[in-house]
Amino acid sequence: PPPPTDTSIKIIQGRTLTSKSLLHAGFRYSRDGKPLTDGRQAWRCVKRSCKCPGRLYTLNDAFHSLGKPHNHPADAADSNAAEARSKIKEMASTTTTSNHRIYCAVTGSLPADTLALLSSEDTLKKSAQRARRKLNPRPRAPLTLADLHLQPEDCRTLRQADMLLYDNASDQRRVVILATSDNLTILAESSSWYLDGTFKSSPQLFYQILIIHAELFSLTDDRSWCIPTVYILLTHKVFSRRPGWTLGR
Repeated sequence: PPPPTDTSIKIIQGRTLTSKSLLHAGFRYSRDGKPLTDGRQAWRCVKRSCKCPGRLYTLNDAFHSLGKPHNHPADAADSNAAEARSKIKEMASTTTTSNHRIYCAVTGSLPADTLALLSSEDTLKKSAQRARRKLNPRPRAPLTLADLHLQPEDCRTLRQADMLLYDNASDQRRVVILATSDNLTILAESSSWYLDGTFKSSPQLFYQILIIHAELFSLTDDRSWCIPTVYILLTHKVFSRRPGWTLGR
């Protein structure tokens, strides 16, 4: 066959975390066996339903040559959809961006014919979450307070701000306080503080979360907002010792 005019290729993540796909000129290929004796890697067209014999060869992950021709036309929308799925998984496993924002960033500018080939939004977000957990597995949850060892690098916001303000490290009556320096500044400048204890959403091993809210006022009108600034994890209840004061029991 005559030499191809387009030798640009893209090797992307396949449908699984360990598989690879190759995109070239509107066709999609999957790896076809082990490398040959001369170092070339064969790639086979993914269109199995029409028994397409299309082949492409790479050498050191660069285009080398085309093999047998395809028996079907190129499908740019299919290639774009595969690339979008790969980008979602890659961003999920290498960044701390939320799955929703990743989905919007990748699919926001895709044409309608490509969107029609993608799975539902919920399915794509779940695949992003699986990719995130696969490459960045969560540590095993501690079974007792004695097993809970918090480090500053374990308690950071999505913007990498430190949150671990205090930890008494007790294995009986544990107290952990989480707050960023910006939140403490907001709290210090607030004239009113509000405390709220919640039980249902407290993490394992803790009895409740005590949240300190700061009141912020609008600069243009009389509106105000209460925002959470400090989170206190407690293994015990709190009770009122005197009006206006709440202490640990």
